[in-house]
Amino acid sequence: MVFQNNPKAIKRYAPFFKPLAAPTAKIDDDPVVCIKLNEQWLPFVIGAIECLRWDDLYKGTPEEIYFAAQEAARLFLVISLGNIDCPGDAMPKLRQNPSDPCQLQVSYDDGFSWELAFDYSLCLASETTINVTVNMAEIMHTEITNNMAIYEGDITNVYPGWEYGDADDEYRDDALCWAIRQWVDLVCELAIKILHDDLNEEKGFLDQVADTLETVAIMVGLMVTWEFFPIWAAYAAIAFSLASEATEIYAELVEVDPSVFEDDEAKEDVACAIYLEMKGETPHFPTWRDALLDPGLTGNAATIARISWVWQQSEESFVQFMKFVGDMIAISKNGTGLGCPCEGDWIHTWLFTEASGSEPHTTYANGAPQWAPDRGGYFDLNDGGWCSTEEDLGATGHDRVNLLIYLPARTITRVSVEAIYHEGFVPVSKMGETSFADYVVSGTEKNLMHNSFAFQEEGQKGWHWNGIKEMCTRIRVMWRCSWSAAEPPVYGDGDVKVYKIVVEGKGVCPF
Repeated sequence: MVFQNNPKAIKRYAPFFKPLAAPTAKIDDDPVVCIKLNEQWLPFVIGAIECLRWDDLYKGTPEEIYFAAQEAARLFLVISLGNIDCPGDAMPKLRQNPSDPCQLQVSYDDGFSWELAFDYSLCLASETTINVTVNMAEIMHTEITNNMAIYEGDITNVYPGWEYGDADDEYRDDALCWAIRQWVDLVCELAIKILHDDLNEEKGFLDQVADTLETVAIMVGLMVTWEFFPIWAAYAAIAFSLASEATEIYAELVEVDPSVFEDDEAKEDVACAIYLEMKGETPHFPTWRDALLDPGLTGNAATIARISWVWQQSEESFVQFMKFVGDMIAISKNGTGLGCPCEGDWIHTWLFTEASGSEPHTTYANGAPQWAPDRGGYFDLNDGGWCSTEEDLGATGHDRVNLLIYLPARTITRVSVEAIYHEGFVPVSKMGETSFADYVVSGTEKNLMHNSFAFQEEGQKGWHWNGIKEMCTRIRVMWRCSWSAAEPPVYGDGDVKVYKIVVEGKGVCPF
């Protein structure tokens, strides 16, 4: 079956005392009826239909019983997708926004009008319209059913690359660590959504999981790049396999503060607890299922571990997820350092005022520094490292240093920049403008931290960011000491000299 539930627990609530004759018609065969249902009753109806998905409810030939149980599963999924307009039986349609391919739109009037369903942080595939029909639900169900038939207790039957025992094991560990962190992020984002939303107003659990797919946007982007992008049904298969434990999750979350699931350190602790149980060997469901049985975690990490543990009891979700993320092994092997915060890290320092040295993981400025200017700054070893230049940027002008460095994808945990700073011309009305900022590119450029002119101090100064930014491929450091909107710009004798940058991260040092 699609969902991992305990039949004995369900039978206590079954309203049928004797087997019923197995229906022989599909749920959408003519003649059909159209029923209007208040949204508040939807969760109750979905729960009541659960008992129809067990084959021992029916009597008839084995083929008739199997057919009835499969049709009941389709009925369960269709009602979960929900909100079919009456009359006319118009099914919801999904498509990418033609003017913004990073947005998914939904139509409830057969394509006459469209509204936003959710955004991806990275653009995905080409413009496509998907009809979420009874047949599509059957395809999603078949995705799980076929995988489980092939699986037979061995994940390598579904994804051979997970077989440990050769020179690629280090890449499997790298991919496994990364994948488990995505799993915990998915669990936490979904928990937050459940806590914040009134579930009685939701069309179904698939909507909840669809919104949380933003948490794996980096993974999706990489799969597009490496041509590993899976069919849409793979998303839904994960969603449907998770849906089986929804009721128990709701009970666990009754008195939990949503901020618990925003604790990055606690999430890392939970992910590492799972990873350290599973690393070094082919993933097996019993290990996955019991990895958080007694993890020894406290506080927020203990709460996150409990929620994750509930969802890890589903063998279907284990199979779907491990198949879905398996291609990351090849990505790791092809040089993308995914970074595992559970073991090992690196620190690399650039000393722009020194010409030589022998300290490991340190770059000494020898006239050819690894960082490069981007409309701001020039390198001068004798003058103190990276020095600001006057830059006319069109509407505004600045004295600034703007540096870029590219790196193989890594998890970045710290960026530190130190400089000698002297402020030039900055109008009082513009003292709130940014003087210093750190950025990383992880799919899209993201601001790590910034500081305004109003809080910038003269003399030797340093700014430091600590956190976790995964799959970073570029770092940008911008430090400016003047601001002007005049034509031509007014440059006010300010200067900044960056003499030291430190970057820390996980995995193998890329420099």
